[in-house]
Amino acid sequence: MLIWIIRARKHTLKHAAGGLAPCEAPIAFLLFLAVFFASAGAILVKQLLFGTESIAESQPETISLAEQDKIQLSMHLCQLPFMLFFAWLVHHPKAFLSPASRALSARRFSPPRTFKFGVLTLLCVLPVVILSQTVMELLWQVFGLGPVSRLAHETLKSLVEAPHDRWMALSMFLAAIIAPIFEETIYRGLLQGGLRRMGFTAWPAILFTSVVFTSAHITAIPPYALIAIFTLSLGFGWVFERTGRLVSSIIMHALFNVLNLVLALTLRG
Repeated sequence: MLIWIIRARKHTLKHAAGGLAPCEAPIAFLLFLAVFFASAGAILVKQLLFGTESIAESQPETISLAEQDKIQLSMHLCQLPFMLFFAWLVHHPKAFLSPASRALSARRFSPPRTFKFGVLTLLCVLPVVILSQTVMELLWQVFGLGPVSRLAHETLKSLVEAPHDRWMALSMFLAAIIAPIFEETIYRGLLQGGLRRMGFTAWPAILFTSVVFTSAHITAIPPYALIAIFTLSLGFGWVFERTGRLVSSIIMHALFNVLNLVLALTLRG
């Protein structure tokens, strides 16, 4: 499929369905910023729900799976009102779109075709992601910058180190279902879609969004894994633009996370 995409010049996205936000660009950007400011309230919500114990009392590398889950739950609760508003916009596109903007609405793929594109795009992008990760790991070791791990994300490491933790099921649910929905809504639906509404062409919007997406993961993954995350994000942005449906990148993101969870469980033995 990757060869077909290149030979048919589908990567140019000149005739793509279009990944557009369901509202005008200023509203999309305000929602994007609001989500980030709301996330800052996660610590307060965590203290209200689970007590006042602070993660500052322990070293970052020793944060338990339970502590990670509490932080993630609190953050998603803070973001939830904006996610619901976005969902409402998707089903009421005329509410915050001018007549001219409505004429630019995406030509969306059918649900079956959208699902197929999400799966096939992951199969095409995954080898490139693995290759970029392998090259960066080799360079990291050649230059003596430190050890590398097959599990780059902190949550995956915690799953391996705490095989009988009662929070494991919740961690897997958050990683496989909740995180893809929230992250794709924020980055592809609001940021990339808002840039497209603003007049950016497809690839500049995808590239800028991928830079922001990768930057947001700096605290969760080591530096040598950032190129792989950036590459993966390009795939998310491409499939959203190609299908015109956010669910395509959500499916792709969720399947990637599930594959990583399977790898973590395999290493756990």
